[in-house]
Amino acid sequence: MSEIEHNEGEARSYHRWQFRLGALGILNGWSRRVDDFALRLSQDPAAFIGAMERLAGLNLAERNPHFLKELPLYSHPWVGRRIDRARNRAWSEG
Repeated sequence: MSEIEHNEGEARSYHRWQFRLGALGILNGWSRRVDDFALRLSQDPAAFIGAMERLAGLNLAERNPHFLKELPLYSHPWVGRRIDRARNRAWSEG
């Protein structure tokens, strides 16, 4: 492999990571908005938290993954973060 081909491969890889990080931010933002909508609609944070815990158990999800693991592998905020947001929202509203 020539040096030019190697550099082009590195550049493509770098751009994929940039795209991934940007897309992750957008997806996480949408997930937060959907979670907030579900909490407002149901008015039942305990049910939301229970659903998240059940989904985590069924999917064998890691509750609090390391940040560097979350970046490349997770398309949604990790379950622990979503549960914490629901608890904080319930605390602030109720």
